[in-house]
Amino acid sequence: MHDYDISSLSKTYTVSFDDTLLSKDIAAMGTHFIIDKNVIQHLGTEFYKKAQSKAVYLLDATEENKSYDRIGRVIEYFLTNNLRRDSHLVAIGGGITQDIACFIASTFMRGIEWTFVPTTLLAQADSCIGSKSSINFGPYKNLLGTYNPPNQIYISNEFLHTLTPQDFLSGVGEIVKLFILNHQAVDVTAITVDTVSDYVYQAQQIKKTYIEFDEFDKGPRNLLNYGHCIGHAIESATNFGIPHGIAIAKGMDIANRFALQQELITQEQYDTMHSTIYPCYAAFDSYPINLDAIIPALSKDKKNTGNMFNLILPVGAQFEKRGFVKSPELTDNILRCF
Repeated sequence: MHDYDISSLSKTYTVSFDDTLLSKDIAAMGTHFIIDKNVIQHLGTEFYKKAQSKAVYLLDATEENKSYDRIGRVIEYFLTNNLRRDSHLVAIGGGITQDIACFIASTFMRGIEWTFVPTTLLAQADSCIGSKSSINFGPYKNLLGTYNPPNQIYISNEFLHTLTPQDFLSGVGEIVKLFILNHQAVDVTAITVDTVSDYVYQAQQIKKTYIEFDEFDKGPRNLLNYGHCIGHAIESATNFGIPHGIAIAKGMDIANRFALQQELITQEQYDTMHSTIYPCYAAFDSYPINLDAIIPALSKDKKNTGNMFNLILPVGAQFEKRGFVKSPELTDNILRCF
């Protein structure tokens, strides 16, 4: 693995791999910090003290706090601590921390510089690159957002040793998604804390090809939503009881079953992908899902257009975005795939 640059229309930013990051003076990274409370809980006060010379907002990284009406509290804190247009915001945490920091950095005084230190496997392998922020609005997940890449991303394996098994597996789900989209074989059981850095790098390289070609989701980048339409509905229908990456893995498998039902792929193709995907969500396979909430949640997905459900599906040997007219028959067909 080596450091590399990603080209965005707004800037070129660098992804650096540094497994000695925790011994560094993180206070030198920026002027203001937003840090997930879990990071402090797992790494102790010594890590926190390194940033305490700056303004630090400790975030309770929940879906409820990643909402439009609650982000104002974070902005108010930084305003009282002299956040200005020439400030540099540093986010240390997972995807929720990233979304909040990116949204603030995008919109505060029309944009300030920011740095991201992803501490979850989910964020390291997938969300940290690509420029996006996604904010919830009322019951609508990820309805609001911006495109604003950080100036710098630091990846450190040190943080992954603090993850629970299910949080680690959640990140594996997104790694598997990218490998499948790239038609690469991957053995989920071979991905451990000790081996994962190489998989993170490979997953990022796959995603890099999409985001540099189609930064604003107008074409091929849509394929990165494979599993997400149904996965987000599963999250909603379980009140987020199933972690994001695991819900996405289950969403991929259900999308594949729907593709099989629609005769877009063969049974052999489905079985091959299922054998790779299933270990990612096997532990949650029997988790109760409120099926009555699935279709309403799918209907709210921001990727829909007009009277159409838009799903990313395997079609033969490729993946495509397919639109389906909403109808009772369609919803029955989707629910039969659960």
